[in-house]
Amino acid sequence: MRQSFGQQWGGVLFVDTGTIGATQYPNFKDVSTGVGFGVRYNPGFAPIRADIAFPLNRRTGDGAFQIYLSIGQSF
Repeated sequence: MRQSFGQQWGGVLFVDTGTIGATQYPNFKDVSTGVGFGVRYNPGFAPIRADIAFPLNRRTGDGAFQIYLSIGQSF
């Protein structure tokens, strides 16, 4: 979900689910899901994004959260 706050600022809420493997076809037994929120600042050339995400089904070695900083539009 995206929400604009004026012409240059915005916020997001998201759910991200996926899996990764070494085979051509996905194995849906090890699906991971995370939720998070973020802010967007658009200076005119590309959005600057800052997100924080929390895994819902943490695995051994996973952190309690992850921070993502990026420039450009997400999918």
